[in-house]
Amino acid sequence: YELEQLAAQLGSDIPFCIEGGTMLATGRGEVLTKLEDMPETWLVLAKPRGLEVSTAWVYKNFNHGRVVHAPCIWQLEAYLREGGKAIAPYMGNVLETVTIPAHPVIASIKAAMLGAGAYYSLMSGSGPTVFGLTADKETAERVQQALTDFDVETAITTTIGRRN
Repeated sequence: YELEQLAAQLGSDIPFCIEGGTMLATGRGEVLTKLEDMPETWLVLAKPRGLEVSTAWVYKNFNHGRVVHAPCIWQLEAYLREGGKAIAPYMGNVLETVTIPAHPVIASIKAAMLGAGAYYSLMSGSGPTVFGLTADKETAERVQQALTDFDVETAITTTIGRRN
């Protein structure tokens, strides 16, 4: 706990990286509540090369009135143990309403991921990284291959549980 408090002074999302697993982050992201770990899920990460997004700029330009779909936390928690396909309908990122209009390539990457077999795709945090959830490693590889027309850095990985 003490290490997490120190880490929060460096950045809001750093305490999460210390323990890992599935957690609900509130406050600025530094208040963490442990949740049941999600089953292993394959995903593809894609970050447009050379594109940086200022988190401060995104929050400064955020407007609640532009949000059409927001994540439903209690439903995410309820379906967590069933995995990615079960929680996907309840996921969302309200910050996409700011970042995507300024950087439409993010929407194009999301669409390419879905077109190649990802069953869900979303911008991570304030962007510009996008992730696509897939059913298996082979589909993740197909999604990664579909992104070769974009100037992106990609990685294939899985979700992991708590380290301790």
